[in-house]
Amino acid sequence: MFASFNVDEQSYLRLIAPSLRAGARPAVKVGLANETTFPYPAVIETLDNQMDTRSGTVRVRARIDNVGPEMLPGLQARVRLQGGLSYNAVVVDDDAVSTDQDRKYVLVVNGENKVERRFVELGTTHGKERVLRSGVPAGAKVVVDGAFRAPPGTVVTAVAADGGRS
Repeated sequence: MFASFNVDEQSYLRLIAPSLRAGARPAVKVGLANETTFPYPAVIETLDNQMDTRSGTVRVRARIDNVGPEMLPGLQARVRLQGGLSYNAVVVDDDAVSTDQDRKYVLVVNGENKVERRFVELGTTHGKERVLRSGVPAGAKVVVDGAFRAPPGTVVTAVAADGGRS
């Protein structure tokens, strides 16, 4: 069975094009209109070779191999396109991220046990954790509690946070 859907230009450029350049295909998941999840994995089979300039979209067709008995051709479905390429990232408690004007930052403890402000590029959230795409190296000591008592420049003694976070 197939699911056909349109993808807007920005989503195409952000999700599909980088995957195709890397020789991969973004994951597609399908759910019926009455479902809250996307239980049916699908694979992009075809992609139109031009953008529809009237709607700013490109037509995509994905093949669903494991269909449920309730799936019939012509039913309305919801489609989740999961794209992008993998990248190395640091994950911290979302509460550790602060804002300075229009820039996001976290406080880290450097090698001299001084608190520093590091501006970061945010990724997605996963529960209460936030992906930091850049700005903090792996293994850095990020201040997750008591930031108001440790402004940048303060000498501190870092203690590992509960729950395996640091």
